[in-house]
Amino acid sequence: MPVVSEVSCGLDVRTANGSIRVLRGDGDETIVTAHLRCRTQERLDAAEVVVERGTDQVLNVYVDWPGEGRRGSEGCNFEIVLPEVAGVTLKSSNGGLYCENLGGDAMLTTSNGGVEVIGQSGRVAVHTSNGRIVVRNVNGECNLKTSNGAIKAYGVNNPISAQSSNGRIFMELGPGFSGEMRVSTSNGSLDINELSDAVLLSSSRNQLQFRIGESGASSSASTSNGGIRIRSAD
Repeated sequence: MPVVSEVSCGLDVRTANGSIRVLRGDGDETIVTAHLRCRTQERLDAAEVVVERGTDQVLNVYVDWPGEGRRGSEGCNFEIVLPEVAGVTLKSSNGGLYCENLGGDAMLTTSNGGVEVIGQSGRVAVHTSNGRIVVRNVNGECNLKTSNGAIKAYGVNNPISAQSSNGRIFMELGPGFSGEMRVSTSNGSLDINELSDAVLLSSSRNQLQFRIGESGASSSASTSNGGIRIRSAD
């Protein structure tokens, strides 16, 4: 369980065949917990969890695997608790990603797993090839994309792009949301009946466009197979 006493200016966590969970804590230390899975005890003993700050002051967290690198069934789950961070990058080749109450922008990428982001203070970009995406109370623009899974976004007050190849999309727009939104699906229903203050600009069987407020910002929600429901926050 490596401990870093300095406050991180940024965080970059990368793993393969494992999940990443990052939380903002109450203390003044950064605590990194790693759960490794190796084929042999010898390889487990030789694997090294690296926690180092780069020349750009970003805190990098990853596993230095022995020999020629990680073997197919091996992997590592990370859980990180830190007091403050200005920007975060999380990447896994096979596993879920989660971050909560972090500062700055967030970029989360995984090839097979769900992603959840709560209370991010900046912009959020999420891409998963197979898994659902959930974002709550993000204080910045969102770009969300999954090839197979649902997308749920709560407390949306900034421009958002949500795209799924196969899954439903649900959005709850906060009181600060303003601008135009295009909504489309190839196979599913479109429901904006619970939106307050929305002006419908165009509508057809598979797509519609509406405006809220006077902002020139643009947002979108699209899926090739699934319904889309958008409502105002209570």
